[in-house]
Amino acid sequence: MAGGNYAYAEQFFDRALKEWRAGGGSKTEEGSLITQLGKAYEVQRKFEPAYDLYMQALNNLTGQEYDEVYAAFLYLNERMGAFTKKEPGY
Repeated sequence: MAGGNYAYAEQFFDRALKEWRAGGGSKTEEGSLITQLGKAYEVQRKFEPAYDLYMQALNNLTGQEYDEVYAAFLYLNERMGAFTKKEPGY
């Protein structure tokens, strides 16, 4: 992603995540792959796929991995304008 080829980064991290899951890799590294894939989506303004990815991941991660993905999820919500307005009556 450092070179700015975000479409390639998306393909790379998507493939890496699928292979990691198929191979039964650790949740620690899975959390890192999810965060990188989510960032690749975000910089391309593909917010919905990033949101879905983070939501699915939060159901399966714990500890520091959960915290990192949750932080990315909150950042995405802020960028999308979600949860910034208080509901009437609350």
